[in-house]
Amino acid sequence: MKKFEWTEKIKIGIAGIDEEHKRLIILHNEFLEAVKEHASPKTLHWYLKGLLTATSHHFTSEEALMRAKGYPRLNHHKEIHNRLKRDLNDFLIRFDRDPVRITETTLRFVHSWLVDHIKSEDTLFSVWIEEKAQVSSETYQGLEYNNYELDSEWVRSSEPELPEGYVGS
Repeated sequence: MKKFEWTEKIKIGIAGIDEEHKRLIILHNEFLEAVKEHASPKTLHWYLKGLLTATSHHFTSEEALMRAKGYPRLNHHKEIHNRLKRDLNDFLIRFDRDPVRITETTLRFVHSWLVDHIKSEDTLFSVWIEEKAQVSSETYQGLEYNNYELDSEWVRSSEPELPEGYVGS
């Protein structure tokens, strides 16, 4: 699987959301690189946990912005976020039970939810914002946005919480 590159095609035009999407892509690519380098189960757990944590924070920020702007599809969007968080958490639990290797299915899932969610659901929000305001979404670059400053340095400097009894290597 190839690294995922940020392009203007997936930019939704809301600065805070776009920045967090870029950070999630960085984390995705670092996780992918760790898998390719046959990193230890402990290291792979750490990346998965970091991706899950960053994703959860991003979803919280995104939902807060949608709530503040009165987005009518907020509940639907939250349901999708909750399902994605559950799926990521399930992958982490399964990996911890059997850390022999990350499957191609897991890598494809992580990649596709990130790309597909940005291109579909997040773009719908951007279009709604633009239509509601009847101005370009670029106007919303200055929206107050609860950006958690999650970048790869934050993840690398955070000691992962490993499950009780985790042996790892």
